[in-house]
Amino acid sequence: MLTVLPVLERVPHEYRDHVIAMIGREFENANDGSYYGVMNAVTAVAREISDPETKWRLEEFGGSVPALARRTSRTESPREELAAV
Repeated sequence: MLTVLPVLERVPHEYRDHVIAMIGREFENANDGSYYGVMNAVTAVAREISDPETKWRLEEFGGSVPALARRTSRTESPREELAAV
């Protein structure tokens, strides 16, 4: 869930607290602590937002969560990755 916070800086200020609370509730209710759970929580909230710009930014971010998971789960250095190929 912490990976969501920097992206929410781009959400209009008047919606931010509400959106954060909504994502937190969705995430908690789903009881799925994985990146997939984060993605689902963000896109579920996006479907409920009426502001088109905020909705689009959340949908876009939700779709990018798997890329964040891959980037943060790497334990090998790029050199070690190349050596493994």
